[in-house]
Amino acid sequence: PNADLAHNIPPDFNLLDQVFYTIATPQNDPQHAIVWTAPYQDPAGTGLIVTPSMPVYDHNGQFQGVMCADVQLAKISTEISAMKFGQTGFAFLLDPAGHIVSMPAAGYNLLGIQPETVASGESPKTTLLGMGSADFQDVIKKMTSGQNGVASININHSTYYVAYSALPTVGFSLGLIAPTAELDATYISANQQ
Repeated sequence: PNADLAHNIPPDFNLLDQVFYTIATPQNDPQHAIVWTAPYQDPAGTGLIVTPSMPVYDHNGQFQGVMCADVQLAKISTEISAMKFGQTGFAFLLDPAGHIVSMPAAGYNLLGIQPETVASGESPKTTLLGMGSADFQDVIKKMTSGQNGVASININHSTYYVAYSALPTVGFSLGLIAPTAELDATYISANQQ
């Protein structure tokens, strides 16, 4: 735990009730594998985090507890939000359920949604599943199922390229989206010359 921020955690905070502990207990993790939480707002106040949790068993196979490590998503989110493609293209990151982990203001504006404020201990709820055109939905479904690819989609009567790639360790998917007109401009100009 981050000792400098421990004062942010309420005194009745029970570690054994938290998802980062319960996901790795024998009834929830019979394979004894390392499991990752969905992104959630750190109760200590460090921002959005994910936690890999590993069950600990003694030499007799008896469950002893869970070992965890929090991974802060702030730096990753900042890096993703700073990515540019073409003049107005951007990157975004989704969790396995299609929840937005990171997306710049341009993405929220394009999709006509508001950024979400996530409460302490809670996970993001804004999802891209079920939003937009059929071809956009097809891409989001592929992203949440761990696929990689490139597609042309329609958003708000304009055509965009979207490239996406799975990040299998945590089950996230990174998407890059830009207007086709911007990315095709150099090719069209060269072709015309």
